[in-house]
Amino acid sequence: MRRLPAISLDPMKFVQAFAAGLRAEFADAACAPVPEYLAALMRKLDGNQRPPLRWHSRNQGKDL
Repeated sequence: MRRLPAISLDPMKFVQAFAAGLRAEFADAACAPVPEYLAALMRKLDGNQRPPLRWHSRNQGKDL
């Protein structure tokens, strides 16, 4: 039967190792190129933007 590797039970070391792993994963994701289908979708959505509608209340300036 194989023995499992020794795992440190020191909470601070665990948190530091976990944070280092998260940093590495986010760095990889941030550096990855955007897939073409996602870039095309973003271009399409940017082209469909309309100016925001102005909302006017009948009670404008009055306390409700």
